[in-house]
Amino acid sequence: MNRLVSPAPARSRTRQSGWWKRGVATVAALFAAATVAACTPPAESNGGSDSSKEIIAIFYTKTLEYYNTMLQGMEDQAEEQGYTLTAQHANLDVAEQQELFRTAVAKKPAGIILGPMQADAWGPTLQVAEDAGVPVIIVANDVPEESRDLRLTQVGVQNFDVGEAKANWLVDQLGGEGDVLVIHFLRGHPYTEDQRRAYTEVFDANPGINVIEGPYAVSTEEAIRATENALSSSGAPDAVFFDLDDGAIGGLQVLKERGFTDVITASSDGTNAGVDAVAAGELGLTVSIRPYETGTTAVEAMVAYLEDDKAPQDPITFPPLEITKDTVADVPPEELGEDPS
Repeated sequence: MNRLVSPAPARSRTRQSGWWKRGVATVAALFAAATVAACTPPAESNGGSDSSKEIIAIFYTKTLEYYNTMLQGMEDQAEEQGYTLTAQHANLDVAEQQELFRTAVAKKPAGIILGPMQADAWGPTLQVAEDAGVPVIIVANDVPEESRDLRLTQVGVQNFDVGEAKANWLVDQLGGEGDVLVIHFLRGHPYTEDQRRAYTEVFDANPGINVIEGPYAVSTEEAIRATENALSSSGAPDAVFFDLDDGAIGGLQVLKERGFTDVITASSDGTNAGVDAVAAGELGLTVSIRPYETGTTAVEAMVAYLEDDKAPQDPITFPPLEITKDTVADVPPEELGEDPS
C-alpha cells in the first residue's frame, strides 16, 4: 500500500504542531483524579473525551523521533476523520506499557493503536481488548503469529527489509571489502534482531566484509558513549551500521570529533534529524521506515473498520525508502511530518 506523492520543489523543515493540551477540570474533579494520577501516567490528547470517537495510541517510549513522527501522522489523520487521538507513553518498560493498555481498554475507546515493546509478550494483554470488543492495530513491530488473530492488522515497513537495504548499500560503497562496526538499538528488540538477521545474511555472502559487533544504545546520548567505547577498543572502521537515526546522530558526533570523516555510515528510521544529516553530507544513508505514513495509514485503517466494517489488509506494509544525498531532495514532505502544500 504505497501512497508516495510527487516531491514538492521546495519545502520548509518546520514540523507541524500536533499536540493539544487537555482542558483543566474542576477542583472537585482534580481531587478525585489525584488517586488515579498516582498510578496512571498522564495522556496527551488532541481533542475531547467522547470515547466513541477516541483512538488511543500507546507507545513504549517518548524519546524516539520515529514514534514522534508517526504520532504526527496519526494526529493529522484523526483530525481529518473527525476523531480524537490520545497518546500514551511508557518509559521503555513493557509492564508499564501493558498497564497503560489495560487502562485504555477499560475506557472503551473506539480503538487502540499499539507500538509494542517486546512484541512476543503481548498475547494475554491483547486478549483483554479482544474480550472487551476494543479493536487493536499494531504499528512497527508485529506480535507473534499465534497472537495475530487478536489484532486487526500490523502497519509498517518490515525490519528485515530495512537491515537488508542498509547492508547491501554498505557492501556497494565498500566494494565488498572492509570492517563494518554495528551500533545496535535495544538488545532483544525486534528492530535490532531482525536487522541483525538481515545484515548477517548479506555480509556472510560477502566474505570481504568483517563485522565488528558493537554496543547497544537507545538514545543519542547513549550512542555517543557507545561509539566512543567501540572506537577506543577497535579503532576506526571502514563503515558504521547504525540500527537507528537517534544512535547515528550521536555516533556521527564522535566520528567527527575524532576526525574519522571518511568512515561510511548508514542508518535507518528516516527521521528529520537523519534526513538533515544526509542532506548535510554527514550521514551516507538513512532508510526511511515511513513513520508518518505508518501513522496516517493506521488511523485510516482503524476508521474504515469502525465506520464501514471494512477489514483491513493484513499486514499493511511499505517498501523502505533509501535516502542519500543524491535523493534527499525528492523525499515527499509528509514522510517527515511536514505540510505537503
